Amino acid sequence: LLESGTSLHWEEALFKISGTRQISAKPLLDYFAPLQAYIAAKNKENGVSVGWGNNCPPDDWYKSASQLGSLSACQVFALAAIACFTVRLIRH
Repeated sequence: LLESGTSLHWEEALFKISGTRQISAKPLLDYFAPLQAYIAAKNKENGVSVGWGNNCPPDDWYKSASQLGSLSACQVFALAAIACFTVRLIRH
C-alpha cells in the first residue's frame, strides 16, 4: 500500500484495503456507545452540565487578520489543514 506513494489517490488506496470508498465514523460511535452512555449517566447523576455557556463565543471572538499580527508557518499550515479537512467533511 505504501509503495504507491502519492501516485495513488487516497480514496483508491482506501478501496484497495477496505473494498469501499466511503469513510464512516459509525463503527467508532458504535464501539464507544457504552462508554458514551456511561458518561452521560454519570453526568446526569452528578448534575454535570455539558455544553457551551451563554457567553460562548464571546462577542469579540472574531479578530481580523490585522489584529492577529503575523502567523508562523506552523500556524498557517495548521489553519489550512483544518480548513481543508472541514471542507472535505462538508462535501461528503
